[in-house]
Amino acid sequence: MIPVFDNLIAFAVQSAVLLGLGLALPWLLRMRHPRWKVVWYQFVLAACLLLPVIEPWQRPVLRTVQVSTVLTDGVAVADSTAAGVDWEAVVPAVLAAGMAFRLAWFGLGMARLRRYRRSASPLQPLPEAIAKAEERTKASASWLIAPGIGGPVTFGFRSPVVLVPAGFASLTAESQTAIATHELIHVRRADWPAAIAEELAGALLWFQPLAWVLQDRLRLTREELVDREVVAITASPESYVAALLDSARGAVPDLAPGPAFFIRRGLARRVRSIYEEVPVMSAFRSTLASTGAIAFAAAALWVTAAKFPLIGAPQEAAQADRGIAQVDPQTRSELRYQHPVTYPMAARRAHVEGDVTLEATLNEDGTVADARVISGPEPLRRAALESVLEWHFVNESKTRRTVVTTLTFRLEADTRPASFTPIGKIDVGDDAGRARETIEARLAPYIGQPATPAIIHEIAGIVKPFGLSVGVATRAGEAAIVRVGAAAAPGEPAAPGTRIRVGGNVQAAKLTTKVPPVYPPLARTARIQGAVRFNVVIAPDGAVRSMQLIHGHPLLVDAAQQALARWVYEPTLLNGNPVEVVTVVDVNFTLSE
Repeated sequence: MIPVFDNLIAFAVQSAVLLGLGLALPWLLRMRHPRWKVVWYQFVLAACLLLPVIEPWQRPVLRTVQVSTVLTDGVAVADSTAAGVDWEAVVPAVLAAGMAFRLAWFGLGMARLRRYRRSASPLQPLPEAIAKAEERTKASASWLIAPGIGGPVTFGFRSPVVLVPAGFASLTAESQTAIATHELIHVRRADWPAAIAEELAGALLWFQPLAWVLQDRLRLTREELVDREVVAITASPESYVAALLDSARGAVPDLAPGPAFFIRRGLARRVRSIYEEVPVMSAFRSTLASTGAIAFAAAALWVTAAKFPLIGAPQEAAQADRGIAQVDPQTRSELRYQHPVTYPMAARRAHVEGDVTLEATLNEDGTVADARVISGPEPLRRAALESVLEWHFVNESKTRRTVVTTLTFRLEADTRPASFTPIGKIDVGDDAGRARETIEARLAPYIGQPATPAIIHEIAGIVKPFGLSVGVATRAGEAAIVRVGAAAAPGEPAAPGTRIRVGGNVQAAKLTTKVPPVYPPLARTARIQGAVRFNVVIAPDGAVRSMQLIHGHPLLVDAAQQALARWVYEPTLLNGNPVEVVTVVDVNFTLSE
């Protein structure tokens, strides 16, 4: 399942960074012209909504076994005086409620605008000032008188309408010209659909205070831009400012969501902007500033997305993880989150299969408080138990209950890793002396097994008490030959840049320097714990060369990366030569009670 709660937190952080940059960059780049700022604010608002679409989602690799679960609903294992708060359910519900309220508020404004339109009457005769403004702006609209409206409002796209208050006809010709020119420029610019889209975006981002600030600046900057165009057309800033001040004295608050001639907030700024000289940007500077702003925002967002990624539905294990069955879709629906179950390598080599049945105790929020193994093969029990302890069930009863879960481990017909050559022969030299037959008998079961570092390490452990060592000879297209003797032939050296894949448990045994992660204070406060899993490339000298996140809580990832980068492993040898290793590493975060 997709971790909705974690994704909401990640999206909130990403959108906050983008909105903050959207507000700061115009000032940092000294881009003061309203036309540029209007386009920039609209771009930032759209980019926030498109974040889940344009960024890659992390899809953790889900290595799972077949699971069947039985909820023993009638059995209470502890007193439950309070159900507790399920934040993973409460937070999405609050966000949805806020969006619904904002959309309802917007709908109320649209309904009021419609009532004004129905009660309005045509402005007849049409004042000469309006006809003059239409000629100058090359735009036209239907002019209606709407009793009770606070000030002029423009709406509509294909058939634009301008609603004016009843006192419009009594204004001076200069004020009528200023107002008409202002509203017709909104028509020419098609600001009505843009305003509707911005209102809907604001409803979706209502939980972001920075989105409120950006929307307010966008509305005001748009009016500043239109003010400048009006003054450029009329060449009379004094009469236009007078019209603004007259509207300020008679305007009343209104819910109409269209572009309005008068906005109470920012009146002083608009008047100041009319008389302020803003340097005209050249095309080169405008292009350079726009490109720089987008590049800077994209870089900051890329870093933020890496730290707080959006996590998609887990993907099934790759073919290299054969020997692990799929999860039944019906039983998977009973889980909110299923921690990956890895088939133990030792059990795979020994061809151990079977069912592991466990009993888990659920907390009120569905997390597993405790678990114990009821039955199952011993080599499989630990892997099953470690996974179940990290599961998160859907617990609608909100009471502590027991869960009986069965994990089925099944091997496929061929579980041999494709990247390793099988052992075709084990040659025990004369150096073994009288122990030769004993050693050959002990090593016979390894013939046919893949020549992995783990297998070779086991063989070396068997012959070491006899004072012998192991070498491996491999040739393209042929089975590997393992030579045992006092000075075993090393065989063909590994090719430069050779990289092999080793299981996480095997590689963990070679860890020589393990730096514990520093628990992030925010994660500790939120009681967040668990494992952060990486695909890791280990250099021939044992240092961690690179890492790629598979899954983990966003608040734990950064600390896990910093610790893992300082881990050191014993070099892995192939044919006596150190090679690169690809493996899976878990960095665990556990809170002490």
